[in-house]
Amino acid sequence: MSAYARIAETLIFLEKELREQNLYSPPKVGLNITQPFGHGEVEFHEWLCWVLIPQFKIILEQGNGLPSECGIAPYAEEAFKNYSQNTQQIVDLLQAIDEIIVQNAKG
Repeated sequence: MSAYARIAETLIFLEKELREQNLYSPPKVGLNITQPFGHGEVEFHEWLCWVLIPQFKIILEQGNGLPSECGIAPYAEEAFKNYSQNTQQIVDLLQAIDEIIVQNAKG
């Protein structure tokens, strides 16, 4: 399975898990999030819904190149520390995306 297909599949599972944990918010149009991971601007789960998932979908739909590196999971572990929901599956899915990106960059 290609890196694009694996990321697409992982994004489906990520969105599903965000919904199951009541952390999903439909994407918002016209947001101007400038900080990495939306730090200080939006909650991390909102950044996932409003920035990460839509941006990856655009990359996949347009066939644009994937990033050469990714490190979302470590930030997610820290960001989710104060959440009452069980976010481990979300972190695991983000780790899978990180790994796919790194493997793809190595060729």
